[in-house]
Amino acid sequence: MNISTTNVNFNGKSEVLYGLRKAAQEAHNIEINRSHAFGPRPINMEYLINTSTGKMSAYLDMVANDTTLSESINNLASNKPVMDYFKQILQPKKVPFGKINPLQVFAEGFRDAVKKSTDECKNGVEKFITAIKM
Repeated sequence: MNISTTNVNFNGKSEVLYGLRKAAQEAHNIEINRSHAFGPRPINMEYLINTSTGKMSAYLDMVANDTTLSESINNLASNKPVMDYFKQILQPKKVPFGKINPLQVFAEGFRDAVKKSTDECKNGVEKFITAIKM
């Protein structure tokens, strides 16, 4: 990845970690915005939900198209601080009028992004998602 506005270059494990963190944050934002539709006075947040969905999809596509995806995911699954971050941000939470589950949104998006990848990548993604659930 080359961001010309800030002259930041990174690829490999750093790019995968960046993309996964940003996608997890967007999955969390999707569920928080969706939770505003619960309750007696729902608020329409469709625009923000669609915006966050697009961002999450873009980050996951960036990760899925990286050549080092399977190797990076296997390394991340054994990194406790990184997994703690994902567990914290993607854990199910109770909101005043219901429950949100960002992990489900993240997992569905990640599986869709790696649909065309190799079986090794798909297995790595499933192991990564399972590690977050634990």
